[in-house]
Amino acid sequence: MSAAPLLFRYASKPVTVRDTGHGLQATYEQSDSAPTLSLGDRTLRLLQWHFHTPSEHALEGRRLEMEAHLVHGDAISGALTVLAVLLRADSAAAPNPALAAVLAGASAAGPPGGVNPITLLPPPGQRSYYRYTGSLTTPPCTEAVSWVVMDTPRGVPPNLVIAFQRLVGDGGSLALNARPLQQRNGRQVTHVSV
Repeated sequence: MSAAPLLFRYASKPVTVRDTGHGLQATYEQSDSAPTLSLGDRTLRLLQWHFHTPSEHALEGRRLEMEAHLVHGDAISGALTVLAVLLRADSAAAPNPALAAVLAGASAAGPPGGVNPITLLPPPGQRSYYRYTGSLTTPPCTEAVSWVVMDTPRGVPPNLVIAFQRLVGDGGSLALNARPLQQRNGRQVTHVSV
């Protein structure tokens, strides 16, 4: 498994937001100019991103309030890589444009200027990560998915967390859309400091 730094070529692009039944998902029109992530010699095209509450990964045994999954497809093989960012409720955090755009897009098209998911990531210099091979977290839970889990959470305002939980619920009550924490089951987890 490669221990390469992550090279993001994300940009503001128009998105379509839809309710998948598991939560809200933002997708780009796929083209040669779609945002990409380079990991070693692999170029991964960003296919979609979505959110879970609470987080589906734990840091030091603790789940955080939310987690963003940025799903990428290998430009050659089509194999999936999911970049996961844990989101911590932080009353001092500025509104997150990517999360806010998905919440706003739940009832309409995304913002006219587009959305740049780079705002979901920890700042440069804080992008060390864990890698392992696992499965998707929603049915059919496809195996052989490469996971990249950022080890620095991103702060988001608590009101955005609550707004997402309301949307996952019936609009009035709060609901969760994360699966229970899974055992490692012998999976090798590698930490990459960059």
